[in-house]
Amino acid sequence: MDETTFDALEYHAVLKELETLASTALGRELVAGLRPSSDFVQIQRAYDELREAVEFTGRHGTLPLGGISDIRGLMSRLRPGGAYLLPDELLEVKHTVESILLLKGVSDPALKGSFPIMASRLDSLSTPRSLFDALSGILDERGEIKDDASGRLREIREDLAASRRGCRRIIEELVKDRRVRESLQDEFFTIRDDRYVLCVRAGFHTRFPGVVHGRSSSGAAYFIEPFQVVELNNRVAILKKEEKQEEIEVLKRASSMVLSVRDRLYADLSIAAALDFIQAKALFKGRIRGVIPVMKKDGGFELRAARHPVLVFKELRGETTVVPVDILLRNGKKVLVISGANTGGKTVALKTVGLLTIMAQSALPVPAAEDSEILFFERVFADIGDRQDITEDLSTFSAHLKRTGEILAKAGPSTLVLIDEIGVGTDPAEGSVLALSILEAFRRRGAVAVVTTHLNLLKAHAQVDRDFDNASVEFDEETLRPLYKLRYGMPGPSLGLSIAGRYGIPDDVIEAARQRLEGGEGAFVKSMRMVEDERKRLEELRKRLERTEELKLKALERLRGDRKRLLESARRNVDRLVSKAGEEIRALVEGQRSGAGKKASEELERVKQKVMPLLTEHKTAYIPAVGDVVAISGSSAVGTVIRVDDGRSRAEVLAGNFKVWVDWARLVKVEGRGRDTRRRVSAAAECEPQVPMSVNLIGSRADEAVKTVSRVIDDAHMKGVERVELIHGIGTGALKRAIHEHLKTNPLVKGFSQGDGFSGGAGVTIVEVA
Repeated sequence: MDETTFDALEYHAVLKELETLASTALGRELVAGLRPSSDFVQIQRAYDELREAVEFTGRHGTLPLGGISDIRGLMSRLRPGGAYLLPDELLEVKHTVESILLLKGVSDPALKGSFPIMASRLDSLSTPRSLFDALSGILDERGEIKDDASGRLREIREDLAASRRGCRRIIEELVKDRRVRESLQDEFFTIRDDRYVLCVRAGFHTRFPGVVHGRSSSGAAYFIEPFQVVELNNRVAILKKEEKQEEIEVLKRASSMVLSVRDRLYADLSIAAALDFIQAKALFKGRIRGVIPVMKKDGGFELRAARHPVLVFKELRGETTVVPVDILLRNGKKVLVISGANTGGKTVALKTVGLLTIMAQSALPVPAAEDSEILFFERVFADIGDRQDITEDLSTFSAHLKRTGEILAKAGPSTLVLIDEIGVGTDPAEGSVLALSILEAFRRRGAVAVVTTHLNLLKAHAQVDRDFDNASVEFDEETLRPLYKLRYGMPGPSLGLSIAGRYGIPDDVIEAARQRLEGGEGAFVKSMRMVEDERKRLEELRKRLERTEELKLKALERLRGDRKRLLESARRNVDRLVSKAGEEIRALVEGQRSGAGKKASEELERVKQKVMPLLTEHKTAYIPAVGDVVAISGSSAVGTVIRVDDGRSRAEVLAGNFKVWVDWARLVKVEGRGRDTRRRVSAAAECEPQVPMSVNLIGSRADEAVKTVSRVIDDAHMKGVERVELIHGIGTGALKRAIHEHLKTNPLVKGFSQGDGFSGGAGVTIVEVA
């Protein structure tokens, strides 16, 4: 992978966004240096650590990394007996050490159980607390050296403070003298060069006893040190030098302590940087609503609901709305050819494949759906955008050829090649054959290629070559707006003429172009349109069938529920009637002690035992044979089996003049007629509610007839009857029209037609039940 590929795929834009989530300069440095790995195991380990970080931040929030500074440069200057760090530099070291100690304090036994990778890093932190304690005893929070930094420093500062107080008392006594005060400016005294002086007005300075230290910028006053404070001021100057020397000694000792643990600090900074880097990736996952994809070494890739990261960043700023797209390379395919309308999103899809691939190989979360799978590549190359270069005397075409040649020289197995508008910039015929030859060369090398194109030769070849796959961007030709979705298995038209009008090309110019397009390339475009129209028609049919099937299932469930309730009600009624009759007979027997009463009771119990099984839904399976005489459950029809379909478990029955296919479960063998049954059939089917094969609706009002028809068709569907005759007569035709309107909308009707001359003609409608 080279920088040209990173630039083409906008990889650095991802890193810049990731940098904003790092808490430290050290973490940002790691982000800036991140590059895709060609080590599959290393990628998996990095993703394992990322999963931990995502879970940790979700439970506990972010790590205390904010106070860690990059102090490597400061520490690199330290030498034994050599340079020392200044107070502000030592303060930076102190804050960093404090943050490292806070970080180390995050680890505990519970953390080790839930987050072993993170706990291992935290436990490796080794900077001693003694360094922090020592620096805290030397510096205050402003970075000033404390009086207690050393015993000698405390003595010097106490002497210094006493000498300054003595100078101030002498000055204050002098100012009390009225004659002295009259010769002074409003500000009676000040400090110049660390010495107390009086502000004497010009004209009086020659008569004032003391040492002149200078004049004000306006010339209105002179700064004179009275002789009375010279000795004390000298004392202050000496003590200041001693103070400075002692402070340097303190700083040297502190710097020596830092030097003694420098290597441990270096190691801890590396650990902190790594933790910051991993945490930034975890936060990045939440920001882009990304996932940790499944990485594969072979097969195809499936980027579900993929979004280009740069567009995601714009969406986060409120600048656009991203439309997710599924980008797939199906198993066994080596080349994906993406075609379709200009401005339809082909290049964005191409970049998304490449960018999400190298993000995954950088162990970064990717903006896609959870079930996304990304193929691992050792090398990724891209040629995207206009590579024209005047300085190198390269045209667009020659620049692309130069880049393609470089890629061909490096491509091999485990290589992903991404080329935008392959073969453009020259004669289309030559560009087409050259592009196809290049793609075949990539295939021979074992590489995977994803390209965008408007060349019809590539589109056609991708339809017939089993190693190639076509994908096209969907486009709304009515609104001339891209839908930013990919459709697989067929190429897409470029729609250049349709889009031209949107950009101001006159209609007459476009129409003239359409006429010139007839034949040749135009025939190919026309054929693609026909295929697309057929695809849309089939898609619409598929949706209608799904809707019909849904309605059918709902109706079947409703009918089954009604049937179950009816059977249950019938059972209860029979049981109640039998019980009542039994009680009456027993009462009669008790009263008359008659043998006839006992016999009647026994007969009633025998009837109950016969009737109750008839109200159960259980049937023993029956396998019909040609020649069997059968009754069709749910109807009054009896017929002969003339054909058996074992694969679909159904039989064709000739019942009178009608032939009808019926499921085996709806057939009942009529005992004693035809061939022997292969299995016993329970009598339950004979007692199920019957569905008439024909219904006489003559004389009914239209609304009553429609209700009757609906009920009959529901029953027929549930009982497996596939054909029903509706007798409505001719009359004014109103009854027939109402019935036909209902049949058009009934989801259980496969079709209907007028009866023939033998079955009533126009006065009868034959309904095929689903």
